[in-house]
Amino acid sequence: MTGYKCFVTVGTTKFDELVEAFDSEILQEKLFSQGFEQIVIQKGRSRATPVARGGLKVEVYEYKPSLREDMDAADLIVSHAGAGSVMESLRMGKKLVVVANQALMDNHQMELADAMAARGLVDVATPHNIAEVIGSGRYKKLKSPPPLDLGPMSETVMKSIAELEQRDRKKL
Repeated sequence: MTGYKCFVTVGTTKFDELVEAFDSEILQEKLFSQGFEQIVIQKGRSRATPVARGGLKVEVYEYKPSLREDMDAADLIVSHAGAGSVMESLRMGKKLVVVANQALMDNHQMELADAMAARGLVDVATPHNIAEVIGSGRYKKLKSPPPLDLGPMSETVMKSIAELEQRDRKKL
């Protein structure tokens, strides 16, 4: 049961508390005990640079042109609650623990996190309880998001194409 990877992302912002939480020996031990062997941390502008404590490998970087490769390789994603990161993780079918950045002015991240948690799609944590949340293993029981229903959009596109074809026939 080894070989799992955890990917942590804070997006383009500074979220020191979340990055610092992954420098904790307790948190790293909880991940290791669940079969994780690596944590990859995209730290953005955060000051902290976590190091390996115990049996985990830890890789830290500020930014990459794309997070896709790290997200694809992850068995668990821990993310700030930015809409883009949350929706991309869910679209990829990943297990997701969301940590809202309380320093943001309107706290829209908490609203998004709570809405997704109410649907059973994400688990929610704070930088202070992330070790407990991950240690609980609740993320393993999260639902997969429903498939994207392009039906209404597809119908609109097809109707538009038919109207254009009809208009073009009238011109002939």
